[in-house]
Amino acid sequence: MDQLFIVEKIMLVTAITVQANRKSNTTKRKMGEMTTDEFCEKMTNTSLGSPYHRYASVIRTTLRNKGFSCYPASYKESVNAFSSSSLDRNTYKTAKPWLYQSCTEFGYFFTTDLKNQSFTGLPLRYFAKKCSDVFGSVFNSDSLIRGAMVTNRYYGGLNVNGSKIIFLNGANDPWYHLGVTKDISDDLLAVFIKGESHCEDMLQPQDTDSAELIQAREKAFQILQKWLRE
Repeated sequence: MDQLFIVEKIMLVTAITVQANRKSNTTKRKMGEMTTDEFCEKMTNTSLGSPYHRYASVIRTTLRNKGFSCYPASYKESVNAFSSSSLDRNTYKTAKPWLYQSCTEFGYFFTTDLKNQSFTGLPLRYFAKKCSDVFGSVFNSDSLIRGAMVTNRYYGGLNVNGSKIIFLNGANDPWYHLGVTKDISDDLLAVFIKGESHCEDMLQPQDTDSAELIQAREKAFQILQKWLRE
């Protein structure tokens, strides 16, 4: 499990960089994240050596930005940290709720099942075991499937059950493929933001925000005002 854990940590550098692509300098400094452009500049810089050595440079830069000397390499220690009930001592206090939702409702995991990609050897069963090890044996592959089916049935999947919902997605956020990007009805509305990435619309406004992001926030605000007046 330690080997799979290390693969997960190394792969997440790419996943989080592409997902977040922080343009906000304040958030970027706080999270220690690179932008996708910075990532690509390193990965195409042949002076750094082979792609292996270029990726090693990416990891070193990410660690330095976050103030770390290295990544943890013990799966057991990670499970113990996730399992802690203390918010003060739990290093995963923000990641743990997301893991729980993934284990019980979503099944959103970064797996490497597809061929012709840079990373291999991280199957769904690894994450199913993590669910069991952190939250208990009742959380397993079968419960993952059932949980995702219940979620889709309750909320309607892409045929959303509900009203007065705004779906905001950034065009550069890979997660948008699982989201709603076109209006479903008069009160199930989509706001698709060109050039933006994961959750940018939820961050504190910055002077450097794009015109598309500013317009998207204003559109959502106007829709909410209209609904509140009804």
